[in-house]
This record gives sequence, structure tokens and C-alpha cells, in this order.
Amino acid sequence: MLASEYGWTHEYIYTKVYFDELFYLSEKIKGRRKGHYRMLLAITHNPHVKDQDALWRLLEEGNPAVPSAEFDAAGFERLKMAMSKSPHVVVKE
Repeated sequence: MLASEYGWTHEYIYTKVYFDELFYLSEKIKGRRKGHYRMLLAITHNPHVKDQDALWRLLEEGNPAVPSAEFDAAGFERLKMAMSKSPHVVVKE
């Protein structure tokens, strides 16, 4: 990520960049890329809607439709049962 973003060589990254700087630099890069992708999404999406600020509000608030990170044991069992019926999938117990 550092090489593609800043044009640094692998040798430069391994010898000149301190380990504690890696987290800071990678977070800056991720933030910049996220902003860039938001802008591209807005450019393609906004000409087709009446409320152009709705997309920005949704992106800033997060998506409430995204499920929580809790493990759904019953859903996982249903998925295993459905996948076990396929001849192309081997489900381990």
C-alpha cells in the first residue's frame, strides 16, 4: 500500500519507515481512499436522485441494514444444511 501510494521502493519501506509509522500512514491512506471512493460514488449516484445529500448522510451515519457482527448459530446451521445438498460442496462437521 505504501509503495503504490507514495512510490516508495520495498527496500525504502523496510529500512526507512519505522514500525509505529506504518499504522499512522496506512490509516491516512485508507481515509484518503475512502474519501475518494465516496466522491466517485456521489458523482455516479447523485445525478439520478432528488435528494443528493441523502447519500452523504447514509455514508456518514453508517448503514443500519448491515447486520451485527454477532455469530448467528441457527443461520449458520441453515447455511450448512443448504450447502450440504450441493454436489460441489463438502461440508465438514
